[in-house]
Parts: sequence; C-alpha cells; structure tokens
Amino acid sequence: QTLAKLKKRYKVYLLSNISDVLWENSVKQIKSCGFEPEECFDDFLLSYEMGVAKPDVRIYEMMIAKTGLNPATTIYFDDREDNYKAGKSLGFHSVYVKTNNIEQSEEWKSLIL
Repeated sequence: QTLAKLKKRYKVYLLSNISDVLWENSVKQIKSCGFEPEECFDDFLLSYEMGVAKPDVRIYEMMIAKTGLNPATTIYFDDREDNYKAGKSLGFHSVYVKTNNIEQSEEWKSLIL
C-alpha cells in the first residue's frame, strides 16, 4: 500500500538481483495484496533480464540511462552493504537498511509523511 501511495508522488523503481522464479513469486505476493506491480513501481530493473547484477556499477549506469534518474536527487535503499556502497559511489543518496525493515529508516519515514 505504501509503495502505491509513494508512486503517486514520486518515481518509484525496483532494481533487484532476482531470478525469474523469485520475480514471479513476488508478483503473486503483490497481487495477493490487491495491487498490480505497475501500481507500485514505475519500472522494474531486474538483474536476470539485464545480464548484470548489483553491485556491478554497470547495472546502476543502465538504470540511470533507462530511467533518466539524477543520482543526486534520488534516494536509493538497499539491504546489502556492497550494493549500498556501489550506489553511493555513483552519487545516489544511498540508505542502508536491514532486510525487511525499511520502515525503520528515517529517510523512508520522511517520504511517507
């Protein structure tokens, strides 16, 4: 629900190191909550489709090229320290969060207010 609300105010992208099977499971979970994935995200950048995975800087460069994001004005959340650091090295406002605990992040809280 929160992602769908955020998408009404911000661009929301998913950049994920995910397999096709895990992505299909994620889509089922999103739908079980009463949403279509497109209601929660403007685009999905999936490593298995892109042929490169985080923390390889190329995946971030591909994301920037595809979406037109400006790293300096983009908040990037990740639950792996190496991915967080890669995003930060490209100028993103990177936020390291505990897995499945994004709600505890001050940056996240400021977005949903």
